[in-house]
Amino acid sequence: MANFKPYETEKHTEKNVKVEFFKDEGKSIMLARLTGVLSEGSKAKPDCSYIKQELAINLLAMRPSSLLLDMSLLQYSFGNSFIDALSPLFELQIFEDKYDIAFLLSDLNKYGLSSLWNFDINQPPVNIFFRYEDAVKYAEAKYDFL
Repeated sequence: MANFKPYETEKHTEKNVKVEFFKDEGKSIMLARLTGVLSEGSKAKPDCSYIKQELAINLLAMRPSSLLLDMSLLQYSFGNSFIDALSPLFELQIFEDKYDIAFLLSDLNKYGLSSLWNFDINQPPVNIFFRYEDAVKYAEAKYDFL
């Protein structure tokens, strides 16, 4: 035990972002809503660490069959820290049953995220949306397919 030191998770003290979770009462569909302003570049690291922890904890606790990640009220322009923040969405699928993800973007972040994820805004991947209704329809359709 001499090599072991107390481990404490990073505490989120910034007030730049907020993460909220909602569960469909009748289906195993989770809505995760990210709001606020992510700082540019490495300045976003504390907020991204908070997002990562919240996503990991809640995905493991709820174990949804389908997920709608609503980022329509999250301002993001650039920075690689956000890749790590979203990593639980993909890493947990290795250990858990796969679930589908619908991403809801807006003018506040679509240019930054299209650059980060390398997609054309005019022809986004099938699970990236700019209208809430379309994202919900996708998440529900993926759940209903199970």
